[in-house]
Amino acid sequence: MYRVNDAYVGGQRISNVFNEQNEVRHAQRVKPIKNLYNMSRLVEKEPHIRQTLSLLVSKLERFSGSETCPMDRFIAFFAWDVIDQLTFGSKRGFLAEEQDIGNQIAASKSSLYYFAPICQIPWVDSLLDKNPIMRIGPKPLQVSILRAQEAVEKRRAPSGPEKATIHDQMPPCFLDNFCEDEKVDNFQVVDWLLPNVLAGSDTTTWTLCEIMYCLAKNPESQRRLIAELDEAHLELPAHYEHVKDLPYLNAVLSEALRYVPGIPFNLERKVPAQGFNLDSDTFLPAGTVVGINPGVTGWNQEIFGDDADQWNANRWLQQPNETEADWKARRSKMDKTVDFSFGGGSRKCLGSELSRLIILLTIATVYSRYHFALEDTKSRWQIHNAWFMYMKEMKMNISSR
Repeated sequence: MYRVNDAYVGGQRISNVFNEQNEVRHAQRVKPIKNLYNMSRLVEKEPHIRQTLSLLVSKLERFSGSETCPMDRFIAFFAWDVIDQLTFGSKRGFLAEEQDIGNQIAASKSSLYYFAPICQIPWVDSLLDKNPIMRIGPKPLQVSILRAQEAVEKRRAPSGPEKATIHDQMPPCFLDNFCEDEKVDNFQVVDWLLPNVLAGSDTTTWTLCEIMYCLAKNPESQRRLIAELDEAHLELPAHYEHVKDLPYLNAVLSEALRYVPGIPFNLERKVPAQGFNLDSDTFLPAGTVVGINPGVTGWNQEIFGDDADQWNANRWLQQPNETEADWKARRSKMDKTVDFSFGGGSRKCLGSELSRLIILLTIATVYSRYHFALEDTKSRWQIHNAWFMYMKEMKMNISSR
């Protein structure tokens, strides 16, 4: 399935950090940047997130107590701007202009609408996007690669405007980090940038929209979150140090990742050379393609309880009459199951902690200021699974608190 996400240049397929299937080459490509995605390093970039959050709040303020807000659009604009800010040190202006600049969001969605079905029948890709005579399809990586190439060239220009100002005002962005070693060529820097550009915005958009929809559909859950935030007396925009241990806020995020994960698709893997005993009666030979859909495992009643098909952030908290040992054991099973949706081992998603940081700060900030309700309380979400999850027509009423 992963080769569908190759770039196609001059008749040659070129893999990227995300879809490199050779374990040795993947490790070599990821090793120089892996530590940058640990939370201890990510918090250094918080000012980029808080700056973009301030812009989001200024936009939401316009809707407070007045017109209905197309929340799905504004969350998408925010997610794309904040990933650009973190990655390149500047925004494209989605929030400022309140529109899809250069159709980048639409192009990303179009590429996933292509990737989702074609990755299940990958030979068809050779007839469509990778057709050597005439390419047919959305050219999945073209917009993202061009954006990354342009940013790298500007950053490395001898007297480019980026070098003169970026370090004076904000902490280093990922592009700064990746360009520190001048021996690293532009091609490698673009390769490192692609995971952020390709996957960071859409998945963050989904999880934020899912949380806001589910809190609106479950008013008691929203009230409990707001009460916890009010008691914390947060400085806004929120800081990770102040929200990382808030139990209900973190429970809300964990429940969202469980309830409808951002990638409810099998992350395919191949059985290694020695094969694998699935159980006492089933042996999987080497090379067998296997996968587990987190959209299914997240609803496993043996792990998450009889109400696994319902939103219930309380499941992540210690229950009345539950010993701490029992709760920790139960919580450990749930955490391991949900974490597996990001992949495992050396192939775990690089950006999982980055997404967590953005979401915690965003939810803490906006719910400390506002109450959100669906325009039509009886409406049901309009969602589409295209490998990433997408939501549309989430119209909300916003009231200041």
